[in-house]
Amino acid sequence: MGPRQLRRRSGSLGDDPYAVLGLRPDATQRDITRSRHALEKTMHPDRLVDKKITDEQRDLMKERLEAVREAYAKIGTPEDRARYDDARARAASRAAAAQARRERGGRSGMYERRRKQSGGEGAEAHTGVEATFGVSSLANCLTFGLWGASSDDGGGDGGPGIADSCSELFGIDVRQLLLCLRPPCLPRPDEAAAAHAKARWRTMAADVIAARWLQRAERRRELEAELDRSEALSAIASEAMSSEVAIGLSEQEAAQLEALRSSVRLASLAEEGWAQTAGCAEIPIGLSEVDAIEIIELRETERLRGLAEEALDYGAERPIGLSEDEADALEELNRLLRAQAAAEQAEARG
Repeated sequence: MGPRQLRRRSGSLGDDPYAVLGLRPDATQRDITRSRHALEKTMHPDRLVDKKITDEQRDLMKERLEAVREAYAKIGTPEDRARYDDARARAASRAAAAQARRERGGRSGMYERRRKQSGGEGAEAHTGVEATFGVSSLANCLTFGLWGASSDDGGGDGGPGIADSCSELFGIDVRQLLLCLRPPCLPRPDEAAAAHAKARWRTMAADVIAARWLQRAERRRELEAELDRSEALSAIASEAMSSEVAIGLSEQEAAQLEALRSSVRLASLAEEGWAQTAGCAEIPIGLSEVDAIEIIELRETERLRGLAEEALDYGAERPIGLSEDEADALEELNRLLRAQAAAEQAEARG
C-alpha cells in the first residue's frame, strides 16, 4: 500500500472493526485473519525503514496499524466476534426505539399546541373535571392521546374547549360520545383505588423486566459455557499438538481438535517460521501435502509482492536474480499497481 492509498483510507472509520479491516459484516473468520495479516505486514515499522515517505505519513501508518490491531481484538475469534455482533445489534435496537419515541413525541407535541391554541392551558383547561373511569380515558385516546379528559374540558366560558378542538381536528363529537358511552350508575373511583391500580401496573412491569433479565442471564451463562469449552479445546490443541488423538475426546471433539491444529500450525508457520524456512527448506517437516502447498503459495505471493513494491520504489523494472516465471509474475504485479495509482490520481483530479 503506497502513501496515496494511506491518505485515502486512513480517514475516520469510527469504532466499526469491519470497516477498519476493510471487510463486510458477513465476512468469514478466515477473511478477517487474512485482512489483519495483510494490513499488518504492509504497515509494519520494519517495512517502512527504506520507504521514501514523510514523517506525517509514517505516523499515519502507525495509527492505522494500531487501529487494525484493536479491530482484530474485537472480532479476531468467533467468541469475541459473537459478543461484538450481539452488542452492536442491541445498540441498533436501542437507537431505533429512541428514534420511534422522538417521532411519537413530535406528534404529541402537535396535538398539545393545538389544545393550547383552542382552550386554556394548565389548571384553567381542566376546571370542573368530572372524569368517569374508563369512559373518559377511551374518549381521550380516541381524540388527542392524553389521559384524564372529560366532557367539561375548559370551554365553560363560552369559548372553544378541548372537545371542540378535537371535533375540529378529528371530526368526533366528544360530548355526544361521552353521553352514549357513560354508564348511568358507574361511580367515580377514589384516590385509593387509583393508587392501587397504578401499583398493580408497576408490579406487572417489574415482573416482565425481571423475566427478561433472567432470560438474558441464562443466555449469558450458556455463552460462557461455550467459551469455556472452546478455551479447553484450544488448550488441548496446544498441549497435544504432537499426538494424533488426545485421550478422552469424543469423535466430534477430535474432529474440532484436528481442524484447530491445522489452522494453528499454518498460522504459526506463516507468521513465525517465515524467515527461518523461506529459501532454506522446500517443505517444512511434519506438514501434509495440502499444508505444504498452502505454505509454498503463501511464500511465493509474499515474496513477489515485496519485490514488486521495492521495484516500484527504486524504479527498477526487474530485480536481479528472478527466474523467467517470477519476472513475468512481477511484471503483471507492476502493471496492476501502476494502473491502480493512475486511477487514484484521476479520481483525485476529478
